Amino acid sequence: MRLTQLYPLVLVAALTSACAAGNGSLPQRPSPAAKRRIQVELSKYEGNLKLSILPEHDQVVSGESLVVKFTLHNDGPENLEPCLAERGAIHFFGLDKRYAEATEIFTVDHPFCKLSLPVAGGKSVSWSRVIIVPSIPSSTAKLRASIYLVDARDCDRYGCYGVSLSADASPITVTNSASSASSEAVMTSGLRPTPAFERTAEAAAQLRRRWPF
Repeated sequence: MRLTQLYPLVLVAALTSACAAGNGSLPQRPSPAAKRRIQVELSKYEGNLKLSILPEHDQVVSGESLVVKFTLHNDGPENLEPCLAERGAIHFFGLDKRYAEATEIFTVDHPFCKLSLPVAGGKSVSWSRVIIVPSIPSSTAKLRASIYLVDARDCDRYGCYGVSLSADASPITVTNSASSASSEAVMTSGLRPTPAFERTAEAAAQLRRRWPF
């Protein structure tokens, strides 16, 4: 599996007037009308937006970079204007070995809009991220990514309200040269011959057991 064309990460210079303004100009809490608008908009995000991810390669090496393409598809008839916030995570999960290793984690509790992702009904929007494959053992893995989409039109001074979406890609073959070399060294050390002085000492002990002096 190889991605033949990557969509560049397009930064939108002008986001929304609410997020472009300083936090001090935003309300402390959304009004009742704003809360209703937020609930309606976020329900559309949850019902109509689907996330998928596609790594550039399905064979990766621990410690090296990997380009991951994100695609957000709008299954609904309406145009939507979600905004990507700085919250989410990317993990590798072992399929034939037990591990879960994060390569990125953003844990902002109440994030603001970072990247506007307007998407028309029935259409998709894509962007890419470059990640570093974590130090995990040579194995078969699943890549899981989660993102957080906010409605940037009704933020308060503490941040914006949103929903989480996630997607998986598998199988991915991971090679860790360091762990492979370590395993080979352990196997080799277990097969080392017994030194001559150890063989001599053992022979002397056997002789004493047979012919005690």
